[in-house]
Amino acid sequence: MNTLESSNQLINHLDAPARKLILKHSDELLLSTGTVLGQPGDANEYVYFPMNCVIALMLQQNEEKGMEICLVGREGMLGVEAILGVNESPYLILVQNEGSVLRIATEQLMKIIARHPSVEQHLHLYAGVLMQQLAQSSLCSHYHAVQARLARLILMFRDRLHSNTMQLTHGLLADMLGVRRVGVTKAAGALQKRRILRYARGHIEITNEGALEAISCVCYATDKATYDTNLIE
Repeated sequence: MNTLESSNQLINHLDAPARKLILKHSDELLLSTGTVLGQPGDANEYVYFPMNCVIALMLQQNEEKGMEICLVGREGMLGVEAILGVNESPYLILVQNEGSVLRIATEQLMKIIARHPSVEQHLHLYAGVLMQQLAQSSLCSHYHAVQARLARLILMFRDRLHSNTMQLTHGLLADMLGVRRVGVTKAAGALQKRRILRYARGHIEITNEGALEAISCVCYATDKATYDTNLIE
């Protein structure tokens, strides 16, 4: 990719010479929903910068999909652990909403970092933001009710897609929250009855953002503040 701009905000925060090099050595890929970018134990050969899709980091137990611990959109990157010197990913990396990413070889990115120390500083800052989100997600799954967690998750999708409409089935939401599907169906039904959401055949539309934010647990506001005060425009 040879332009000087991208749809990824993390790349766009870099100074022009570093940004130009990353874009020069990156390939643009179109990914469909359900694409697996990595399994636990896989080598971190590539780093991905989402442009208009949402990708989940999930923890697995046995052969199940597991539970969402982090959502990454165009504000961030996948593979940040490689920048920290970790050679293997601990996560299942799963595309949740189709769209494009920029992919760059980890080895190539490390060469760019060696030439531009400011890139390393910026990516380390993002790693810190991500770690806070991971910790918040762990607390949320342990202490908060399903409806509040569902509201948080839908709001996170909204922020990363920059849209009030999204494609999310009850089965997918249940997998991501680590709960039974009937729990998601009940919680989503209650939100729809209150005209906060409109839901049909996997298509979700937020119809009352203020009410959804009020129902969401405090973890959503904490996550958003972390991004807003550190990196994200």
